[in-house]
Amino acid sequence: MEAGSPERFSRGTTAPQITVTGTGVGVYNAATFQAGGIAPNEFISLKGTGLGPATGVSSGMTTQLGGSSVSIGGTAAFLTYSQDGQINVLVPFRVSGLQNTTIQVQYNGQPGNTVTVPVVPSSPGIFTQSYGPGQAWIANRDGTFNSASNPAARGTYVAFWVTGQGLVNTTLGDGTQPTGPPYPSPMLPVSVSLGGSAVPAANLAFDGLVYCGEVQINLLIPAKAPTGSAVPLVVTIGGASSRTDATIAIQ
Repeated sequence: MEAGSPERFSRGTTAPQITVTGTGVGVYNAATFQAGGIAPNEFISLKGTGLGPATGVSSGMTTQLGGSSVSIGGTAAFLTYSQDGQINVLVPFRVSGLQNTTIQVQYNGQPGNTVTVPVVPSSPGIFTQSYGPGQAWIANRDGTFNSASNPAARGTYVAFWVTGQGLVNTTLGDGTQPTGPPYPSPMLPVSVSLGGSAVPAANLAFDGLVYCGEVQINLLIPAKAPTGSAVPLVVTIGGASSRTDATIAIQ
């Protein structure tokens, strides 16, 4: 059998396939698992089959993980997780300004299908404990995690984390960890609402890129903020907002 013959991959190896359905492709914001356009420096999750090893492999930023690699717009993207059904990958900064781009997975040297996705300036997603709706990963003033049994008090600071901010005000190489202070900040304006009410801009104490593809927001909870075990928390960056069912507990 010749090395380049069609039979080369016919025994025990299936080409990686990013899911394609009548309603879209298997490309999601890694924090929310919602589909949509991808933004520069956003963590995304690819869903499909044959994308990586049967047992998931995690790592710091690398372009080769468990035999998997991902090309976004022809650029080798950085991965943090690889498994047969899912890859977590960082969108390169250089997609900025494009209307759409392509994504392709290669596993053990075999290229898979190519999908086309829209590119957007921002696609904010708040990291939650269920990677979707519900309680956000939030640190209270004392460093403990926010929850229904451990709410944050009005008039105190909390910190939480977001991906999909788009371009930042410092030039960074893909996969390069930001250093600070000062930390790179989103180029687009950032705002926050609690329970549907806008938080004053003065209460937004910090919004900086503290990790590749991950912005930390430090927020002073207003004295008149709504209270409850599941107050909707929404971040807007530029013209895009996070999902409306991520929550924070406030007392």
